[in-house]
Amino acid sequence: MRTAAWIVWALCLGSLAACDSGDTHLTGTPDGDDVRDVADIVETVGPDADADADADADADADADADAEGEAEAEVDGDDATDADAGCLAECVNDPPDGPAGAACVDSVDCEAGFSCWPEDVAVYEGEAYTTWAGGYCATYGTGTTVCDPYDPRSCPSGGTCIYLGAGLGGEAYGCLDRCSVSARDGTPWGDNCDCRDGYACDLGSELCLSGCSNDRECCEIWDDRNGNGIRNTGEVTQLDASRCTDTCDPCSFVCTLEGCPGGDCAVGDRCEHDSDCPAQAQCWSEAAAGADTVPGGLCIQQRCDLVGRECAAGAGCVNLGNTWEPSYVCMVPCTPGTQPGDSGYACRDEDPPGPSAGDYACMPTDPSAWYDETVAEGYCWAGRFAAGTGAIGSACTASDGCVSPYGLGLCGDWGGAGFCTVMCNETLAADGVCEIDPAAADATGVCYYSICVEACDDPGGPLGANGCDNPALGCYDSGPFGAYLYLAEGRTRPAGICYYACTGDAYCTESWGAGYTCDRASGTCVR
Repeated sequence: MRTAAWIVWALCLGSLAACDSGDTHLTGTPDGDDVRDVADIVETVGPDADADADADADADADADADAEGEAEAEVDGDDATDADAGCLAECVNDPPDGPAGAACVDSVDCEAGFSCWPEDVAVYEGEAYTTWAGGYCATYGTGTTVCDPYDPRSCPSGGTCIYLGAGLGGEAYGCLDRCSVSARDGTPWGDNCDCRDGYACDLGSELCLSGCSNDRECCEIWDDRNGNGIRNTGEVTQLDASRCTDTCDPCSFVCTLEGCPGGDCAVGDRCEHDSDCPAQAQCWSEAAAGADTVPGGLCIQQRCDLVGRECAAGAGCVNLGNTWEPSYVCMVPCTPGTQPGDSGYACRDEDPPGPSAGDYACMPTDPSAWYDETVAEGYCWAGRFAAGTGAIGSACTASDGCVSPYGLGLCGDWGGAGFCTVMCNETLAADGVCEIDPAAADATGVCYYSICVEACDDPGGPLGANGCDNPALGCYDSGPFGAYLYLAEGRTRPAGICYYACTGDAYCTESWGAGYTCDRASGTCVR
C-alpha cells in the first residue's frame, strides 16, 4: 500500500535509526519554533509518570499480551514474540497502553477516531520488507482539530501528537504510539519495550515506528528515485562485509550500527550509509536529504545525553532543539566567524580550498547549548557559500539570492514571505555581521535572537513607510526585545526592527501572548 509507504518516509524525517536512508530536521527554525514533530521531540517519561496507569498496565499485561499475540497471528502469521527471542516483554517505565499503535487489519479494528495503517509487505530479490507490521492504529488529518502538539491531552493515554508534514489540505497532525528509549537514569533499553514486534522505539522521537525487517536492509543503500516507496531494479546498492556488518536486532528492530569496518571514521565525516560512520552514529545522506541540505552526507549521533552514548573525541553533545524539547546530537564544535581556508578551520573544506559550494560553515549557537563539557559557540553544518547579493531584510524566494557571510546566509520563510537573513550570535553581531551599511553611525542591522534583521526608525509606522526597505515587513519597537538584540560594537540601538507583518489577531496571540491584536496598517502586534 503506497499510503503506508509515504507515511514511513514522512516519519523518517526524525527516524534515522529505524530508516536506512531517512533524514531529520536538525536545526529548527531560527525563531525558536518549538512545535513537536518527529525530528526534534523528546517525550521523556519522568519519575512522576502516572502510577495508577503503570499499575493497570502491569495488572493487564498478560491479558494484553495474549490478545495482541492473537491479533498479530491473525494479521501476519508470525508466532515469534519478544519472549521467544529472549527480549524484554516490557520496560518498567513504559508509557501506559492506549489505542495508538494497536494492531489492525481495517479501521473498524481501531478505537473510534483512529484509522488503520495496514501492513504492507514488499518483496525484493527474495527478501520481505514489512511496513506497519500487523497494522497500526493512528489518527491523521489536517489542522490541530485532529490533535494539538501543544496539548498533551489531545491524544488518548499512551499516544503523542506530532506534526506529520504539509498535506493537500494543509498542515497534518496525528496521534502515534509513545515509548521510552531509556530507563529513568538515562540508561538506554536494548529492546523496543512498549512497542510491538516489528516496531522500533525511535531514539529521536520516542515513538513506536516501523523498524528493520531483515539483515539485508541494514546493509543496503536505497535511492528511491521515482518516489514510489518500492525498491526497483537499479535503486538498491548492497554493501558487502568489507563495508558493512550491521544486522537487524531482533529485540529492538533497529540496525545494529556497528560502525565503519576498521574504525577510520568520525562524526562530521562524509557518508552514504550508516556503516560509513562510527558505531552508534548514523548517516544523514545526501540522497535522502538533498545536496543543498547536507552536501556529501553527514555522520551524526543522536541522543548523546543517554548513558553510553557520549560523543567521541572531536565531537560535542549539543542541543539542537530547545529548552522544553531538547534534541541532543553529537556534532563537531567550531568557532563562528571562521570559514574554509582559515588556518585550523574545524569544518569540512572541500576542494578547491577556501569558500566554495559543498563546504560546511560554523553555525553559531549559544554556549549553554552544549550538554557535555564542550566549550564552543558553534557547530559544523552545511553552509551556503555560493552567495547572492540580496541584503539583510530584502525579499527573497531562495537562499542563493541572499548575502551569506561565512556561509550563514539564508532566505527566511518560516513566518510568511521570505526575507534575506544571516544566522548570528552575540559575538558575530559585535563583529558587524548583521550590518547592512558598515559606514553608518547607527545600527542598520541587528541580531535578533539568532538571525540578522534590518533596523528601522518608525515603530508602528504604516507598511511600506516605516523605515523597512521590504514593504512586507512591519517595524516593531525594539524595546520589548531587551537583551535578545545584539548590536555591532559601538553602534546605537535602533528604534525598531523589521520582522514579519502580522496577518491577524491569532498570529499575535500565538507569537506575543494573550491580549495582543494585529494592527493591519502597521503589520505589528499591539496591546
